[in-house]
Amino acid sequence: MRLSLISPGDIDFHFCEMLDISKEDFNKQLDEIAKILAKDDVELILSPDKGTNFELTKRYKHHKGKKAIGIVPMKDKDFGIEHLNATMDAELNGKKIFDEFIDADNWFKKDLCYCTFGDAILMLGISLGTLREISAGFYLYKLFMGQKDGVKVLQKKIHKDIRAGESFPFSVIVYKPFLKELLPFELEKYIEKTGGRLFYIEKPEDLEGALDEL
Repeated sequence: MRLSLISPGDIDFHFCEMLDISKEDFNKQLDEIAKILAKDDVELILSPDKGTNFELTKRYKHHKGKKAIGIVPMKDKDFGIEHLNATMDAELNGKKIFDEFIDADNWFKKDLCYCTFGDAILMLGISLGTLREISAGFYLYKLFMGQKDGVKVLQKKIHKDIRAGESFPFSVIVYKPFLKELLPFELEKYIEKTGGRLFYIEKPEDLEGALDEL
């Protein structure tokens, strides 16, 4: 199973300042999540940028996680990818953290398709980016499921590596300790309307049960 990671990039602002979570507690929870992901033989999908996703992935690889896949807009001419070079080349104990990269063409296509490269989403906080990613992911899933009149979208025509909905209904696991409140009611209902599934988990140990249910 592949999980698309979505989480805030600014750890200090989001978790320490806004949610009043100590850096020690944040790191401890992140490590527990990483252990479960590594043990459950899950592959991770993420944009290779600094922030929560990358910190989780480093811990996941430390615990012998199976595979980390970076989604990179290799051909982008508007914003470029130079700021990703350090993380793309990062190593842990002499081995590359990223096992492979998927070319998402440009940032616009990457942002729209990002979540759908996974079988499900793991959401570790609400930010401008995560709201964009989850909304775009389930909007595309709605199109893949043929739920918009007059629009027929084939996943593999959009990108050969898109997987959302292939093995089971597209789903999101939301880690509640990293959110101040639940997802907006309307967003929950739209996820439900697409046929997608939503899981809230209260602690790292609950992640294993949610993965089993998928």
